[in-house]
Amino acid sequence: MTQKDLEMKVIAHICTFDDDMQMLSAEGINEDFFLYNENGLLKNLFMAAKNYYQKYGRLLSKEALEQKLKQRDNTASTNKMLSIFTQCLLMEIDHNAFPVLIEEMRNNKRLAAIQEVMHTIDDSVKNDQPEETLEKIRDTVMTAETIINKKLVGYDIVSVPEQVDKTWDVYQDKKKNPDKYKGIYIGLSPIDNITNGFKKSTLNIVVGASGSGKSTILLNWAAEVYKRGYNTLFFSFEMPLQQVMSRYISRETCVDYNRLYNGLLTEDEEERVREWKKDFHPQIDTNTASIGKQDNLFGVITNYNRPPVDFVAEQIKMHMKKYGPIDAIFVDYLNNMTDREVLRSGGKTWEHPGRCANGLRYDIGAKYNIAVFTAQQINRSGLEKGRKSYKENPADYEANQEDLSGSQQAAHDADSIIGFAPDKLNHRVHFHLVKGRDFWFEPFVASYYPNICRIIDPIADNTSFLLSPMAARTNAAHQLGTDADGDLVEDFGDDF
Repeated sequence: MTQKDLEMKVIAHICTFDDDMQMLSAEGINEDFFLYNENGLLKNLFMAAKNYYQKYGRLLSKEALEQKLKQRDNTASTNKMLSIFTQCLLMEIDHNAFPVLIEEMRNNKRLAAIQEVMHTIDDSVKNDQPEETLEKIRDTVMTAETIINKKLVGYDIVSVPEQVDKTWDVYQDKKKNPDKYKGIYIGLSPIDNITNGFKKSTLNIVVGASGSGKSTILLNWAAEVYKRGYNTLFFSFEMPLQQVMSRYISRETCVDYNRLYNGLLTEDEEERVREWKKDFHPQIDTNTASIGKQDNLFGVITNYNRPPVDFVAEQIKMHMKKYGPIDAIFVDYLNNMTDREVLRSGGKTWEHPGRCANGLRYDIGAKYNIAVFTAQQINRSGLEKGRKSYKENPADYEANQEDLSGSQQAAHDADSIIGFAPDKLNHRVHFHLVKGRDFWFEPFVASYYPNICRIIDPIADNTSFLLSPMAARTNAAHQLGTDADGDLVEDFGDDF
C-alpha cells in the first residue's frame, strides 16, 4: 500500500467510526505520522478531522468540512480539500483492519527515521567538519532510537522558560472561558467546584468499608452525570438489574427502596412513581437497561460474573456505535472483576483489582477518552482502624492509600481516590480526599438517606419531606435554606 493510500484510509476510518478516532488518539498518532507531501493536504485534512472531533465530539462530515472551509477566501484550496476528502470517504475500508493500518503508519515512521539518519550521514560527510558531522549524526541517531524503540505515543520535550508565557495564557483562557475546560460534574458542589468537573481519561476510585454504600455512591453519581447530558454506562457486577433499577427509581422519586423492591409501596408512593413515569419510560431486558427521556444514554449492564476489562471495552464499543462517544462509566466494583493475565500466570487473588484498575485507566479511560469511576473496599487494617471512629464519630475516620484492598497498583494508577464514612442514623455521609493528582478539597458532609438510596449535595437537597419532625430538626443544618425552610414548616407544622 502506498503512503498516500494508507493516509487516506486512516482518514476514512476516523471520519466513519467513532471508536477508530478514539483509538487513534489513544495510540498517539498525530500529524507527524502523515508523511505524504503533496501540498500537505492529507496532513491538514487529518488535523481538521481531529480538531473537529475534539471540539464538538462528532466525526467530521463533508458538510461540516465544507461549512468550515467557506470561511476561507481561497476557492482553489477549498475545492482541493473537499475533493481529497470525498476520495477518502469513497475508499473501501474494513472496520476491523484499523489496528493494522496504525501499525503500518508506525513502521513507515520508523523507516523514515532510519532514512533520515542515512541522509544526515551522507550530507554531513560531504559538507561539514568532522566534529560537526559527528554531532549531527549523534543527534539524528538519538532521535531515530527514540522513534524505533518506543511505542511512539505522543510526548513533549519543552523548554521551561519558553512555556511560562504559554502556561499563563492558558490560565487566562481558563479564567475567561471556564466552560471550555469544564469536566464532568457529579452533583457534589465541594468536589465539582474545586475540580471544575472530573476530566476524561482519568480513573477515580471511591473507597469505603464493605456494605457502607459504595454502590449507592456510584449510582448516585451516575444519575447526576446522566442528568447533565452525558452518555453514561453503569456496570453492576454485584447487584442484579432489577435491584439497580429499583434503587435508581427510589432515588429519583424518593420512595422507600425496600417497599418498592418488594411490591409494598403505599398508595402515595405508587402515585409518585406513576407521575414520574409519565415523562420517563425505561426500556428493560434481561441483562441491560437503557434509561431516559433525554437524547443521551444511561445504560445499565449487569448479570456478568467477575468479568475482565475486555468485557467493559466490548460494551463501550457496542454502545458507541449506536449512541456516539461514551463520556463516563461507573464500574461496581474492582473486587468483582478478573484479570486474564493474572489467571494465566496463576497469580494471587489480591492481584486482580490492581491489574483491572490499570486496565480501566489505560485500556478504557485513555484509549476511549472516558472518565472512569469505580470503587474498592478497604482492607482489614483499614477496617480495624475505622471501627472506633465509625462508632464514636464517623467524621474522624480517614482512609489512606494503603487501606485499599488488594494490590497497591490501583492506588498508583488512580487519578483520584475519595474516601467516605456513612453516618446513617443522622442521614449523613462524610467525604474526604485520599489522593488527588490535580485537586484537593476539605472534608465535607453530604445528605444521605439509606431508605431511598439517595446521597445528595446539601445545597440541592429537596428531600426534607421524608424526615420525621425529630429527624428534620437534627438535619436542618444540611438541608436547603430559605425555600426549604418553608417546606419544613408546611410539612411538619409551625412548631418546627
